[in-house]
Amino acid sequence: MTHIAYPAGFVPPHRLTGLSPSTPILIGFSGGADSTALLLALAAYAALHHTPLYALHLHHGIRGTDADRDADFCRQTAQAAKIPFTLIHADVPAYAKEHGLSLETAGRELRHDCFAALMREKEIPILTLAHHADDHMETVLYRLLRGTGAKGLCGIPPVRPFSESGVLIRPLLHCRKEDLLTYLEVRGQAYCTDITNAEDDCDRNRIRHHLVPVLRTLSEHPEERFLRLSDTLREDCAALDLLAAQAYRAAGTGNGALSATALREYPAAIRKRVYIIWLSDMGLPAPEAIHLHALDQAVAARNRTARIALPGRAFALFDGSAPDLLILQRNDPMPDNGRKSTV
Repeated sequence: MTHIAYPAGFVPPHRLTGLSPSTPILIGFSGGADSTALLLALAAYAALHHTPLYALHLHHGIRGTDADRDADFCRQTAQAAKIPFTLIHADVPAYAKEHGLSLETAGRELRHDCFAALMREKEIPILTLAHHADDHMETVLYRLLRGTGAKGLCGIPPVRPFSESGVLIRPLLHCRKEDLLTYLEVRGQAYCTDITNAEDDCDRNRIRHHLVPVLRTLSEHPEERFLRLSDTLREDCAALDLLAAQAYRAAGTGNGALSATALREYPAAIRKRVYIIWLSDMGLPAPEAIHLHALDQAVAARNRTARIALPGRAFALFDGSAPDLLILQRNDPMPDNGRKSTV
């Protein structure tokens, strides 16, 4: 086996987190090429920095013997690298049916719960996942085709908070898929292949199989350009979010209402971020673009008869006794008092 420590583009965990290189790390290990490359790279990193590593594999209860094979591979590979290994069996189809979720969403929720539980048990502050530059490009394209805004085009973040006091990082985000495959080939390392990735049964696969090859004929290494785009937009969004937090403090009344007069002092991009903060503080689900547009139309046009339906069985409307205050009304089944439902 040739000893190449890291794939091209690998970013060491301490550079992403600002934590000590000896901080314990949990690896989400599926057994595919990407997560296998991540496990090998972190094993080399741990040998240098004396970093405690742990690996977790979730058996989704899907794909029968193929899933059993993947679980066995993960156990053997982790043991060969002397990394403590946890295997958890879950019935993702049953969980999806019980909660009315897609298999993908159900699997993601269960993985999140399993990661969080092990991190609490073992006092592990860092979770690492194996998303790479090609994944990021496909994510941005998928969101773009669905009509996303600037935050959606920020793509996959390299670092974000996770669970209670942990952080999720992606050390391979600046690695190209071809670099990961080269790294595994040079290391002589096998990996699992999920045959469903070759099918055209979902939008992400169709983007990967048909749209991305066209982009590669137009631009060399387009994934790098998508990373630069998202890095720039992430900076812009951070600045706008800071301004929105200030605007929220200025427009908030302290009793759950917003002053439309104060909001009109800010541009629409700031106001819409204020609505997101407001609804989150009020315990409502995240609004979609249609809700933000309706809220902002009502505020900008001083439409005091507007009544905007929101996620979470709530409505936004202007207070009858203080007509410049935007308030929330919950569990109201139908518009009343002559007010018009905007959404």
